[in-house]
Amino acid sequence: MRRAFALLTLLAACKSPPVPSTFGVNVTVEAGSLPSSVRSQIVSASLSVTGDESYSRTFDIKSAIGKGDVRFRYIPGIQSGSISLALDALSSDGTVVASAPAVTVDITAGHASSATLLLGGTTDDDMGTTMGDGGDNTCEPGTHSCDGTCVDDRSVDHCAMSCTACPVTANASAATCDGTTCGLQCNNGFHLCDGSCVDSTNANSCNMSCTPCTPPTGGTATCDGTSCNGSCPSGQKLCFGMCIPTGMACNGSCPGGTHECNGNCFDNASVNSCGTSCTPCPVPPNATMATCSNGTCGFVCNSGYKQCGSTCIPSTGCCMNSDCAQPSNGVATCDTSSNTCVIACNTNYTKCGTDCISLSACCVNSDCTPPTNGTASCNSSHTCVPACNAPYNAVCGANCVDTTTDVNNCGGCEMACAGTCAISRCVVTLASGQSNLERLAVDSTNVYWLNQASGGCNGALMKAPIAGGTAAPLVSSIGTQGYLAIDSSAVYFDDSICSNGSVVVRSVPKAGGTPATLATSTSTFAATGLAVDTGSVYFSQQGFMGTAGEVWVVPKAGGTFTSLATGMAPGSLSVDSTNLYWADASSGGLFKTPVVGGGSTKISNDLINTIDSTATDGTNVFWSTSTGSNDHVVQLAVAGGTQTPLAQGLSYPRGVIVDGGFVYWNNPLQNTIVRVPVGGGTVTTIVTGYAAVALAVDSTSLYWTVGGSAGKVMKATPK
Repeated sequence: MRRAFALLTLLAACKSPPVPSTFGVNVTVEAGSLPSSVRSQIVSASLSVTGDESYSRTFDIKSAIGKGDVRFRYIPGIQSGSISLALDALSSDGTVVASAPAVTVDITAGHASSATLLLGGTTDDDMGTTMGDGGDNTCEPGTHSCDGTCVDDRSVDHCAMSCTACPVTANASAATCDGTTCGLQCNNGFHLCDGSCVDSTNANSCNMSCTPCTPPTGGTATCDGTSCNGSCPSGQKLCFGMCIPTGMACNGSCPGGTHECNGNCFDNASVNSCGTSCTPCPVPPNATMATCSNGTCGFVCNSGYKQCGSTCIPSTGCCMNSDCAQPSNGVATCDTSSNTCVIACNTNYTKCGTDCISLSACCVNSDCTPPTNGTASCNSSHTCVPACNAPYNAVCGANCVDTTTDVNNCGGCEMACAGTCAISRCVVTLASGQSNLERLAVDSTNVYWLNQASGGCNGALMKAPIAGGTAAPLVSSIGTQGYLAIDSSAVYFDDSICSNGSVVVRSVPKAGGTPATLATSTSTFAATGLAVDTGSVYFSQQGFMGTAGEVWVVPKAGGTFTSLATGMAPGSLSVDSTNLYWADASSGGLFKTPVVGGGSTKISNDLINTIDSTATDGTNVFWSTSTGSNDHVVQLAVAGGTQTPLAQGLSYPRGVIVDGGFVYWNNPLQNTIVRVPVGGGTVTTIVTGYAAVALAVDSTSLYWTVGGSAGKVMKATPK
């Protein structure tokens, strides 16, 4: 290999003089596809020449690269052969920030060749994209995606929007791409006509023309590689476009519409002799053919190019400022040295592709700061979009959190929980160390429950603030059977007179005080239910050993029990403005009776759980069955009709309540509390891990009791 005798002359893209057609390689380094953030890092270029000679040199391109293109001439030390040129763009510390793939050029003595090196980024992020899992990320303008990587639209390997290489046909050294269509780089001595490389010395395509030379009359057209001419047979000579005998005098002139060139008469309208010229009309690079109109040369640009003065530029390029689309918040002007639009953004805005965006907006993914335990991507609106890694599901401030378990963000950002966070709900203990908890009721201030007596008069009616605080007894030393109900001012409960075992119904103000006895039952049988409406208290007792149970009513002010139903074993009670409902443990089925009195009506034959099994919202009545193998929760209109199963395949569901469009119950064998919309729908687990006894709800929270000798009162928000 010979060492090259080389000359590198940098021509700044903004002030490039015309490139003379002397021996050498005219090199253009295009960097328009690089983001400005990458171009700003480039200070020098490392040129590498391989093939029939070897050469390398690093030179300064810092000022020229800012305009988008760099131009220089490389003069090889060989007079003929083939060389390949490649280039690396370097930062100040020598890091390669962009590279141009090698381009092969044929060297011919006395001729000038040209080569275009396309700089591309070294990483996906440099090209303005991160290929991910369905985000809003896109390739920057001037690039497109191939196999998950952003590639230059002007790359011959992925031209325009293609992902396949441009073909190289006969008499061509390389393919080219203008960002829209594929082209060819013809070998020396050839030029492009109609998409093919044709011989520049052929009379049919002389010099850079695509129009045949005009032959003299009686002779043939010739081409010396530059201009058209003609030749005559032996013994003849040219004379104003005709072949005449050598000894004959040449008199006369060329016919009208032609002119004399080297003894031949050439057509004034031919592209090979336009006007009075004796040379073909020039065909600039990227032009298909020359034209001649009214004695003036012109040309037709290739597909994907347009005319700009005496040159053909890419169709996407600019020739004047009006060719540039004006961005919001900035101004675009045409750099005529590179035929690219240069965008200058207003104060407080920065360039992003062809847009001017706010300094606080993002252009590429790397502009976004990801939250802890998450990622962030820049969408098409130049807004950073955070996403959380599993199991984190919400962005709170600068962090991704799991709102299903995070006590500082339970169910949502900045929703602190003083207890534990489970299934996006804050679970707190309102009272602990209670004994054999039964029943539960809640108002806007307090929750109420009964510590059932385990013998004698050691039971208690308790209350605790729903916001948290100390649990305290409203009534102590009672022989409770375990049922209570509340209205706006009082708590109602059943009690046993310890001396003789008689069952009484009592009330006590919510604020505390001396309990009032409303009525005393004539039976000592166990209480099975208690309910209140606007004026009355309803009470049920089951029979024993063949003795029938009974449903009673007494005014809230007190008095004598009045029987509403007899001859059955009634369970827990629920009441609306019209009817009282209960389940019968003796024969099975659900019954109702008017609150004003009257006969009982059986409205369902289901075998119903008689403990906390029924609820009503005034429009429907709800209950749970008690077979154990395939229990269900059911809805029925109070006016009657067809039962609607809300959930099936359960095991001993109990604690049925209704509130706010949902029906709640607990599954004690699964330690879960669930809900379903009134009318049916998806059953949702509210809390898990608790063997609940009784349930209650208010406008925001769910409450439940956990039985046993160390019982608890619990609260979960939201309900």
